[in-house]
Amino acid sequence: MALDYVETSKKIIEAVGGVSNIASATNCMTRLRLVLNDESKADDKKVEKIKGVKSVIKQGGQYQIVIGNEVSNLFKEFKTMGNFGAEGGSSAPKKAEGNIIQRLFGFISGCMTPMLPAMLGCGMMKVVLTLLTTFAGLSTEGSTYIILNAMGDCFFTFLPIFLAFNIAKKMDGSPMLFMAVAAAMVYPDLVTLMGGGSLELGTFLGMDCTYLFGIPVICSTYTSSVLPMLLMAPVMK
Repeated sequence: MALDYVETSKKIIEAVGGVSNIASATNCMTRLRLVLNDESKADDKKVEKIKGVKSVIKQGGQYQIVIGNEVSNLFKEFKTMGNFGAEGGSSAPKKAEGNIIQRLFGFISGCMTPMLPAMLGCGMMKVVLTLLTTFAGLSTEGSTYIILNAMGDCFFTFLPIFLAFNIAKKMDGSPMLFMAVAAAMVYPDLVTLMGGGSLELGTFLGMDCTYLFGIPVICSTYTSSVLPMLLMAPVMK
């Protein structure tokens, strides 16, 4: 029997302490991820007894409810009931609990999880493109290949910008400001400069570098990267 998304959502909200106790909500591939203002108000046993709920996991400051493959459809109904979603709820998210390692992994997970649908979609486009070139004889020189390849590569090429948006929401910062920093990192002319395609490079500590007002800047390409933007987060904050 199909899961009643509306009824299940109502029961979950009631069991975790009501709409006012939910600071923010999002979902990944199998879990409904909530940040609660007061976890003591949530009745774990009551939540686990709700039809469609498989288990409850508390991790990285999140109250995670395991639903399964139907979670994305459930979340569509869930987020309309309290006017909350991945962009935050009616109150500030609760500070993450646990030791520094747990908090760090919780932060990274919270920033990466919302990007999974786009990541999987572009990944599947790359699979389709591979099949077309391998078995259908699609030329890698034609416009069809170039257009489809752009659809598959776009997310990964501009990954720092997508990540910057999620980091800003997690840190209660300005999304546009964080995204502007990430956009500068993947700006085509800068990528070309760092690759040595436009100016003669020097060396610093045995590594290729270019210069900013005479200050050595180590050459590196930031497209498809995650770590540089994560390291930039505390600086931006």
